[in-house]
This record gives sequence, structure tokens and C-alpha cells, in this order.
Amino acid sequence: MSRYSPFHNGDTTLRASDLNFTYTEEEEAEIAKISTNIFYFAITYAYVTTDDGIMQVKHLRQYQKRALASFIKHLKIVWLASRKIGKSITVGIFIVHYILTHTDRNIVLLSQNQDKVVDLMEKIRTIIKNLPFYMKPGIKTDNVMTMKFENGCDCSYTEHTQYHPELSREFLQGWMNEPGRLQPEVLNKIGRASCRERVSSPV
Repeated sequence: MSRYSPFHNGDTTLRASDLNFTYTEEEEAEIAKISTNIFYFAITYAYVTTDDGIMQVKHLRQYQKRALASFIKHLKIVWLASRKIGKSITVGIFIVHYILTHTDRNIVLLSQNQDKVVDLMEKIRTIIKNLPFYMKPGIKTDNVMTMKFENGCDCSYTEHTQYHPELSREFLQGWMNEPGRLQPEVLNKIGRASCRERVSSPV
């Protein structure tokens, strides 16, 4: 693959970083629209993997809209909700929108087991891969545990069954899945980490 390829590591669903191109007026208008309307972004550009393949999220339930609005409005949230109602895709939509509309933000995903946090990371990756090319964030790094973008944002995960060095650095968002399963000493260390925004969900 040419080093001048617009694709990250030859993957046509991921945009390479540091590309030199300009937006059309229509693209600029669409970027401005999604920046101020996360609901429009969700039903127009979010996709999720299902048993029938990759499907567009064409509708948000009221509780998903309330959750997204709360994520935007509040810095610290505990989301108490039933299982299998679309919490992880809702969180994934918010994180991708956050990455697209911010710069230099560090996002850490934590879960009590690897499968759940890998699933959330894949939801985030699926949304990014299915964005229009002009809207995709340029990729610096993409591996199982981390995505780093040219706008300075990065998203990574770790299991929170024990304290992890990742939590020793400052991060702007921390998403904890099933925090009730944490050992008290680990929870205390995470609570003292330099995290400005936290969302916990007993998924």
C-alpha cells in the first residue's frame, strides 16, 4: 500500500491521519449540524452490529435520548437500567460524537471483565468505520485496546478487577461498567485518579 494512501494501514473503513484535503460546503454544513445535535448524529450516522449484520440506528428510544442528554449536561453520572436495552450502543454513540467534536481528550473504558469492554470498544469502532469518509477522524493508532486520533483524542480500555497504570494519567472521561464489582481499594484509587468526568453503569 502506498504511503500516500488515504486509508489507515490499507483499511478502507479507516481514514489515515494528516491528509491534506478540503471540505465541500455541504460537508462543512453537515459537520456543523452533528456538532450541535447528537440525536441527529445518532440516527443518521450510527451503525451497530447485529445477528443480521451491520444495521443503521434509525431510532432512539426516549430513555436513550434522556441518557445522551444527561451525558452532555452532567459530569458525573450513574446509569441504573435493565440489561439488554441498548446501553452500550448509547454510550458508544456518545463517545464517538465526543471524539468528533473535541480535541486532546483521553477516554478510558473500564469493565469487570474483558469481554464487555472489548464489546464496547468494537461498537465504537463500528460507528467510526461506517461514518462518511470526510467525517471519519484520522487514525494514528488502531489496535485491540487503543484507538488514537489525529485530533489528539484517544480511547483505550482496561479491566478494572485491579488497579491499572493507565489510571495514573489524567483522563477526561472514565466509563466504568459494573463498578459494584470493584474491590474497595481499587475503587478508592480510581476515585482519586485525575478524571474530570465519570459515568458508571451496572451493565
